[in-house]
Amino acid sequence: MDEWADTDFDHIGDRGGSPAAHQSGCVDINTASRDQLQEIVHIDQDRAREIERLRERSPFTDVSSLRTRVQGIGPQRVEEIIEQDKACVP
Repeated sequence: MDEWADTDFDHIGDRGGSPAAHQSGCVDINTASRDQLQEIVHIDQDRAREIERLRERSPFTDVSSLRTRVQGIGPQRVEEIIEQDKACVP
């Protein structure tokens, strides 16, 4: 059983629409280059390429959606991405 199955991530790490979303150092996962995406913890070249491919079809609505859309990004990793406070969706 998935220990995170009942966890609600919708309220954390969105940064979208907030003034913090425009702070320097924020990597917008919908517009960042592959190199910029790799500044985010747990995002290597393969995941950056996958993010680029996925966002072409449908933009990410928030950082926590990485958990459901990117292979290998589960609840623990998305939590660490959010804690890093680098990724954003303005």
